[in-house]
Amino acid sequence: MKKISDKFRMNDHKLTWHLDRVQEWEKGDRIAPIYLEVGITRFCNIACRFCEYGTHMKTDRQMIETDVLIKFLREAASIGVKGIGFFGDGEPLIHPGIYEAAIEAKKAGIDLGVASNGLALVKDDKLKDFLDSLVLIRFNLSAARPESYASVTGMEGKHFNKVKENIRKCVEVKKKHNLNITIGVLMVLIKENENDIEEFAKLGKELGVDYVQIKQCTYDSKDKPDYIVDDYQTLEESMQKAESYATQDYGVIVKRKKMNIKSKKYDHCYGCNFIIQISGTGDVYPCSDLFENKKYVLGNINEQSFEDIVFGDQHKKVMDMLANDIDVHKECILTCRQNEINGFLWDLKNPPGHINFI
Repeated sequence: MKKISDKFRMNDHKLTWHLDRVQEWEKGDRIAPIYLEVGITRFCNIACRFCEYGTHMKTDRQMIETDVLIKFLREAASIGVKGIGFFGDGEPLIHPGIYEAAIEAKKAGIDLGVASNGLALVKDDKLKDFLDSLVLIRFNLSAARPESYASVTGMEGKHFNKVKENIRKCVEVKKKHNLNITIGVLMVLIKENENDIEEFAKLGKELGVDYVQIKQCTYDSKDKPDYIVDDYQTLEESMQKAESYATQDYGVIVKRKKMNIKSKKYDHCYGCNFIIQISGTGDVYPCSDLFENKKYVLGNINEQSFEDIVFGDQHKKVMDMLANDIDVHKECILTCRQNEINGFLWDLKNPPGHINFI
């Protein structure tokens, strides 16, 4: 049987399936983004080494209130947004309105995904309907052993077992009710878990999830944090062993492209027209790397309709700055969220010679 490598195209982009929107953008039309990443809270219940939201840096307990969140989901759907990921800022499953938001997203026709550390879960009597409202849920476990889990998250080993129990529960509900949801488990690869790579793939298979993903750790500081892997190539043997656990029904996805990126092939950022990111404060930004930089705030969903933000003057002003003024080689991180679609859009704007010699 053929093993799954990356059927979800996590190492690439999927703009090819949205060429109508791309063509509108090429003509200079104002377009709605296809996909949004939304941090619905600004706080977390664990303290991962690589993330600021479980630390003293984010103690304000901010979140997007449920009524605002539901209104936003309806507005996003109405202007043509296709998918939304509650990925970013804090932990979404500790938001008191997460269940209602998921139900509303499905009603509105939005493909909704949730990324969680898995320590909290909606109540058992709501779990089936919650999972049925999602296209995917991805648990950031980032370890295969209680000891490494403690090193990565700052939590005790018993919490590692709790997360595994919650993942198994979701898998059981999916199978029992034949739900059309993808369940994945993530490892953000840092020094504290680099010896867990093969065991992580084995654990994912035992849990019965659809895939595990092993990805680079992104950081935006000028100084390289001490937990960043010095050279991913030294872990290649472990990553190949991990991939050997893949089957037709179980994927082991290593994000080598982002791990090994050395430079950008494009000079300007166009991708933020298609992906927008929203903070748990309600502030809308072209990308998460610009969070808290007020110069690039597009608006705030607590104060404006999402349609007014996307088609407003500030949006156009910021997108023009990104397309013309920012030096992506100096001012942007290498592993930015929009990197792959930026490469695709750059090629469209700057075609090679003899394009008909295909």
